[in-house]
Amino acid sequence: MDFGKLSDISKVDFSMPKPHLATQKVLNKYEKTNTLEWQIGANLWANPLWKNHLYPAKAKQAEFLTFYGKKLSCLELNATFYRIFEPKTIEKWVNQVPNNFKFYPKFYKEISHNFHLKNCKELTKAFLHSISFFGKKLGVPFLQLPPNFSPHYAKNLINFIENLPNNLKIAVEFRHQHWFRNYGIVEEVFELLEAKNHTTIITATSGKRELIHQRLTNGTLFLRFSGNKLHPSDYQRIDNWLNLIEEWKIQGLQKVIWIIHQPDEEFSAPKTIQYIYQKLGKNLSLYPQFEQGSLF
Repeated sequence: MDFGKLSDISKVDFSMPKPHLATQKVLNKYEKTNTLEWQIGANLWANPLWKNHLYPAKAKQAEFLTFYGKKLSCLELNATFYRIFEPKTIEKWVNQVPNNFKFYPKFYKEISHNFHLKNCKELTKAFLHSISFFGKKLGVPFLQLPPNFSPHYAKNLINFIENLPNNLKIAVEFRHQHWFRNYGIVEEVFELLEAKNHTTIITATSGKRELIHQRLTNGTLFLRFSGNKLHPSDYQRIDNWLNLIEEWKIQGLQKVIWIIHQPDEEFSAPKTIQYIYQKLGKNLSLYPQFEQGSLF
C-alpha cells in the first residue's frame, strides 16, 4: 500500500485515537460473544519472495494460491480493481482454496475512480455479475474511494449504495480527510451505511493517521494495516489494535477482517501475520527459510 507510506517514520505519533462515539452505540445492538470470527490475510498471493516462508521452497507460481489458502483464511483481491474477470478465471481461484476461505475483491477502478460512482450502472452490473462466481467464498467486496472523493460527492455515494442489490453487503474505504469531520452530509452517509448493514474500512498507515476514524457501522471491524518492514512500531501498533479489539468485543464486536500490507520483500507480511496469530494463541507455521535437500 503506497498510499500513506513514509520513508521516515521517526516522528510519527502512532498512538490510537479515541473510538468514535457512534461505535459503542452500534456495537451495543449485538449480542456479546466470547468467540470472535477472525479472517486474517494479505493483499496478494503471487509473491515468489514468500517461498521458504509462506510457501515451500520448490512451490511453483501456479501453486501459490493453494499454499496461501492452506495457511491463511482470506485475501484482499486487488486484481479486480484493474479489470472485470471472466467467470472461468474466478472459478479457477475458488477451486484452489478451502471452503471457509474468503475473497475480498476491490471494486473495479472505472466505477470508483473514473466515474466517481455516477453513470456507471451497467459497469457495476457487470462487475457484480463477475464476482458472483466467488459463490460462498465471496467476502464483502470493498469500495475504495479515491483520495479526491470528498463529501462533495456524497450524493453519488448515497445513490450508488441505495441502488445496490438488497442482499449485497459491501465495505467502504474513505480516503479524503473531510470524511472524518463533523459535517451533516457525512453523518447522513454513515447512518445510511449503518442502516444498510454495510461495513466501514479502517486504514492504518504511517502517513495518513486521520484514516483511523474508529467508526464502525456494524459488528465487523475491517482493518487494512500497513506495516513498515517489521519496525518495532509494527508490533506495538498490532498490540494496540488487539487491545482495542478486546474492548470492542466486550461491547458487541462480532467479526474481525484484518488485511496486512507490507513491502513486497521476503518475510515481513508472513512474519507480521504470524505475530498476530501468536498473540491470539494460534499457530501459523511458516516454512523453514532454508530447506535441506535429500540425497536420495
